[in-house]
Amino acid sequence: MQPYTTMGFNARINSDTAYDLWKEPGFVDGLETEERHFASVAIEDTYVEFEFETTTKITELDDVLLQQISNDLAAGFKEYKQNGWV
Repeated sequence: MQPYTTMGFNARINSDTAYDLWKEPGFVDGLETEERHFASVAIEDTYVEFEFETTTKITELDDVLLQQISNDLAAGFKEYKQNGWV
């Protein structure tokens, strides 16, 4: 998720146990934009909570799930870009 900070998102939370990306309010191409949550991850006691469109509790991460998360983030970024939010 960290590379998305160079693409118009800000990490409101960036700690050892949580990471939270937002599009801050501002202007894109001369148009005013509202703040929008993009994605977050939080390490809990027995799972990792990943939030992007829905909340997923991850107890075991494999290559297939990691690729799905990467694909979902890329698709979400594309949607934000197409809508002029970033």
